[in-house]
Amino acid sequence: MELDRYAQSELKAIFSEERKIKLWLDVELAVLKAWETEGVIPEGTYKAVLSNAKVDIKRMKEIESVVHHEIIAFLTALSENVGEKSRFIHLGLTSSDILDTATSLQIKEANDVIYQELENLEAILKDLVIKTKDVLCVGRTHGVHAEPITFGFKLANFLLELKRNKERLQNAAKEAAVGKISGAVGTYAHLNPDIERLALEELGLKPLEISTQIIPRDIFANVFSAWALIGAFIERLALEIRHLQKTEVLEMEEPFYEGQKGSSAMPHKRNPILCERLDGMSRILRGNLVVALENTALWHERDISHSSVERMIIPESAILTHYMIKTMSRILRDCRIYPDNMMENLNFRGKLICSQRLLLELVRKGMLRENAYKIVQTLAMKAFNEKINFEEIVRKDPEIKSYLSEEELNDVFDYKYFVRYVDEIISRIL
Repeated sequence: MELDRYAQSELKAIFSEERKIKLWLDVELAVLKAWETEGVIPEGTYKAVLSNAKVDIKRMKEIESVVHHEIIAFLTALSENVGEKSRFIHLGLTSSDILDTATSLQIKEANDVIYQELENLEAILKDLVIKTKDVLCVGRTHGVHAEPITFGFKLANFLLELKRNKERLQNAAKEAAVGKISGAVGTYAHLNPDIERLALEELGLKPLEISTQIIPRDIFANVFSAWALIGAFIERLALEIRHLQKTEVLEMEEPFYEGQKGSSAMPHKRNPILCERLDGMSRILRGNLVVALENTALWHERDISHSSVERMIIPESAILTHYMIKTMSRILRDCRIYPDNMMENLNFRGKLICSQRLLLELVRKGMLRENAYKIVQTLAMKAFNEKINFEEIVRKDPEIKSYLSEEELNDVFDYKYFVRYVDEIISRIL
């Protein structure tokens, strides 16, 4: 299975068949314990069942091949080990009490791991922001040179987005840390609310105020939204790195390790394969979000049209989100940054990037804005089209010289002016 290529051990364990069965068992045992606490079943039942509470997955699959119902197969395999006291297991429950509550536990465990990886990525990105906050580079709009910024300022924008994603994930995870032990249509007809409260407390989940036979799927869709937005953030950062790695730009480069080969045909190639991989994965997360949204509209108190879908999209999205964060951490930790190339790009056509500063200084000295714009644009286009130095032709232009002194022109072409507030801006998020 291709997903195994990207599944890290932590997430693989959470969504393993063994873990799923263990969580089903945990839910059943928590309910059993609650029944005993309420005095409905004989004292000592929980302890007796616990000592023999095992499910052989192979045996369970054999049973399922006959009954075509995985929870019945699970309960049958469990009862074969537990014996006579198995009659107290699954008392008053429906399959979704087990399935949905266990799914919530899996999502909760996955979110805990994903959040920790976001914390790790934040620390790496924050360190890079601090190290490069004074490194001058080109700011681009539409992919075209705009005005000077610093590389740390560029990365600080991503750092703030990461912080927003952490908050979104926390909120979605908190909302999704719920279970339901309320029976066939959610009315506790064969249970009572105290059983649900006690069982979910044991499991570390909260009860829903109202459920049907299932946990409403808008709750899970919100988690998918948080995962997809994390993916979109990583995609945006990966896309930035891909542009900066272009041969004609080459301001930043993803890691290229010793022994690595970039092309079967061209030995010189160092391609941004990790960033491209992440950009592709983000598309899957967005697609799965759409499917999760489709799962919210189910018939009456429930159907199972969502079930087959979730078997695929929940582990896939959690695993890919986790992989994407870990991979971006590796990229930023081992990346190469080229300040000399940044300065060379800044100086393109003789500091052409300082045109707005020149325009505003001419206006400040009394020139009409329309006239100033025309003069500066004419010189800028001449420098661009004829591949000549913009600063040199500006300093020679008689009309500009009549407004601005040499010292004032020195200030016009001083990059420090453009980034004088960068420290203050970055300090807001550090």
